[in-house]
Amino acid sequence: MKQELHLQVITPERKLLDQLVDRVTLPEVDGYITLLPGHAALVAEVGNGDLEYEVEGEIHHVAITGGFLQLQEDAVKVLANSALLPEEINLERAKDAERRAAERLGSGDPRIDYLRALSAMHRAQARVTVAMTKQLVA
Repeated sequence: MKQELHLQVITPERKLLDQLVDRVTLPEVDGYITLLPGHAALVAEVGNGDLEYEVEGEIHHVAITGGFLQLQEDAVKVLANSALLPEEINLERAKDAERRAAERLGSGDPRIDYLRALSAMHRAQARVTVAMTKQLVA
């Protein structure tokens, strides 16, 4: 019998994913982690980037920004601040948001909320990465 993980990706607005998968690779705050069936129980803070999951040899991507991860008995629950499927991302808009955030961060203006600008930059970078991955595969 094939072992699988039950992956749920939930944001404050919606349940984005709820399905059986073969593996999940996602960003934690200290780097990426890959979860396979039989992995030990885990609670971790989710970072910003590309959540990648595999179903029957096919790779899928989700742009994810922050939140928490719980893994228990092959059930992976990701409570994300934001998450978008590749087809929901406008690449030009994401690139523009990344550029604007970089300009704010590099402006040297003391009135800039640095953490907010950095968060915007990370969110935009995650979206650009996932949207470009979709283009490469298509």
